[in-house]
Amino acid sequence: MLGFYDAPKSSGYAIFRAWFDGADIRKDPICAHLAAEGGDQKNVWIGPDVHFIASAYKKGKEFNWVMTHKVRILPSPRPIRLFRGRGLCASAGIIWD
Repeated sequence: MLGFYDAPKSSGYAIFRAWFDGADIRKDPICAHLAAEGGDQKNVWIGPDVHFIASAYKKGKEFNWVMTHKVRILPSPRPIRLFRGRGLCASAGIIWD
């Protein structure tokens, strides 16, 4: 499309994302304030080499979170298992041996 080859370059960060029904978030008293019904909001936490964004949108009907973190580059990574969670703690990732 651009007329030249552009090799991908790692930023050194990985990202994890998850989506939930806003009603499910409001059922948890610890998290309920993150998805207030009737409004959209973003909550952002920034730290050294890790960032977390919690977003409620469509007037609080939908909710997602995004977490980025710096990755340690291994000399010869071999993925051994892909895991997935369910519910509010859903995640996906690779465990390296």
